[in-house]
Amino acid sequence: MLTLEMAHEGYWERLLKEVIIREIERQPVPTPTDDQWAEVWRAVQRRRSEEKKLRRRRFLVAAAVLVFLLAGVPAVFYPGVIAGWGRQVLGLAQGRASMMVTEEQGGGSTPPGVVMQGAHEIIRDRQESLGADAPEAGRALRAELEDREFPFAVKWPAYLPLGFELKGVEVAPAETGGADAGRVRLIYGKGSQTVEILQTRTAEERGVFSSGPGAQEEIITVSGREARLTSDGHSYTLYFQDDDGVAVQVKGNIAREDIIRIAASLGKAPGPAQE
Repeated sequence: MLTLEMAHEGYWERLLKEVIIREIERQPVPTPTDDQWAEVWRAVQRRRSEEKKLRRRRFLVAAAVLVFLLAGVPAVFYPGVIAGWGRQVLGLAQGRASMMVTEEQGGGSTPPGVVMQGAHEIIRDRQESLGADAPEAGRALRAELEDREFPFAVKWPAYLPLGFELKGVEVAPAETGGADAGRVRLIYGKGSQTVEILQTRTAEERGVFSSGPGAQEEIITVSGREARLTSDGHSYTLYFQDDDGVAVQVKGNIAREDIIRIAASLGKAPGPAQE
């Protein structure tokens, strides 16, 4: 009897649920208003914007890790090589920028005073004065050199990169080879950058300089003379023999283009006593 009553109660409970569900389904569903649709659209746009920002952050993090792996890790094991590459790239960029400025001023594809030899841009004797580009270049120090005797006629540069000044002059007469033999070193600097111009005259008619092991060397032409330009990854060194039999070396941790321009300007500036 009890089981029949429980089954009877379950029947009426299910019947009541079905009636309620049918009544709910018969009720009309309200149509969303324009404001409701606009709110839904704004929510979707916010969601998309957040996803884009998240993807962008992930990309930046991945790029930073990749740059560190490609640049940071090799620099730990090969700091000298990486630094040398950086200076060479900077020197090439500076040289290219200088050539572009000259092309714009000259109005031609090849600037005046430049000889194209293979893939190299070589400066030869320029008609215009390079002294206008040079800074004061230690005039106070040069004034002290007016009464100083040199073993031969020293050639002073008419061009120096902006900001370089004369820091010192070293004179070493040769022990043998005559009164006009000896060595003169002009030292210019700006901050951590230096340029040394070494001029040497010996009794022998030959060059007195040699490049170090592992240096990259190329043969160029400067002011109509054959010259050797070497690089060790940290600095450039240019060697040539001038018309007076003086061996000249221009060395500095500056751009390749500036080293060549300094060498091409030697002898175009007056000496200390002529200014």
